[in-house]
Amino acid sequence: MVEVVGTAPTSAMFITKFVYRYSWKTNKNNIKLCLKNSIYLKIISMNINKLKNFYKKNGYFVYKIDKKLVHKARKEFTKVFSILSTNHNRAKIFNDRDIIKLYKSKRKDLWAASYDILKLHPSLYAICNSKNFQDILKIADIKQPCFIKQPVVRVDMPFDKNFYFKSHQDQPYNYSGSSNSITIWTPLQNTDVKTGTLKIVEKSHKNKKTYKYSLDNKKYNIDLVRELKKETNFKNYYKISLNDKEFNFKSINVKAGEVLVFSHYLVHKSGINKSNKIRFSTQFRYTDLSEAIL
Repeated sequence: MVEVVGTAPTSAMFITKFVYRYSWKTNKNNIKLCLKNSIYLKIISMNINKLKNFYKKNGYFVYKIDKKLVHKARKEFTKVFSILSTNHNRAKIFNDRDIIKLYKSKRKDLWAASYDILKLHPSLYAICNSKNFQDILKIADIKQPCFIKQPVVRVDMPFDKNFYFKSHQDQPYNYSGSSNSITIWTPLQNTDVKTGTLKIVEKSHKNKKTYKYSLDNKKYNIDLVRELKKETNFKNYYKISLNDKEFNFKSINVKAGEVLVFSHYLVHKSGINKSNKIRFSTQFRYTDLSEAIL
C-alpha cells in the first residue's frame, strides 16, 4: 500500500483507483512470496528434523555452509603467511607450494608465527557467525551455545606425521563441556582420503561413554584431562590412542562449503595428508550452557 494525498475530486478518484490497483497487485505478489517462503520453511523444517534423527542415531552429520566465506578464509590465511614472510625480507607467498617451502626452510619460526595468528583471524569468526551455524546448533539441540575454547586451526602439511592425530573422542580433552557438546569440523578445501579427511565410527557416541586409551602398552582411563596429567606426560597426549581394531572407521569426504558436525563422544581420527596440497581446516567446539557442565 502507498500513501498519497489528492486535492481535487478528479485527482482523488484517480488516486483511489491507482492505490487500489497498486495495493491489490502488491498483496498478490506478497501472497505468492509468503506461499513460497512457507513452502521453503516447511522443506527446511523437514530437512532439519531428518538431520536431527540422523544425528541422534549416528552421532554426526554433514551440512552445507556459505562456500564464499570458506574460500575467503583460505585466501586470507595464505595472505597472513605472505605478510610475515615479507616483513622479514623473504619472498612473497602466493600459494600452498610457497607455504610448504617456508615450512621446510630455516625460518620455520615464521611459519609457526603465522599459524598462531590464524586462530585469531576475523575471517574465521565470519564463518561461525553465519546463519548456517545457527541451523547446525538447532539440529544438534544446543539451546544455549557457547565456545568451549578458542577455535582450533589445522594446517596439515603433506606427508608429515606430526599432524596425524590418532583415534580418540573429543570429550575427554574438553571436560568443561556439556554432555551434548559438539565439534564443527570445517575444511577450507575439498577433502578426501588423499588429503586426509576425518575418519569416524558411526554410532560410537551411544550411551555417552568414554573408551579406554593406551600408550606404550599401558591402559589409561582419561574421562578427564586432569586424570591424564596424573597418569602420564601431558605433552604426549596426541600419542594416546584407542584400540583401532575395536572399531570400524569410515572416511567422510567433505567439500569446501560443507562441515562435518559430530558429538564429542564420537570416535574419530585424522587421515594423513598424502597430497601435494595443504589441508587447512578449522574446528569450532560448542557446549550448551543450559545443560549441566561435566
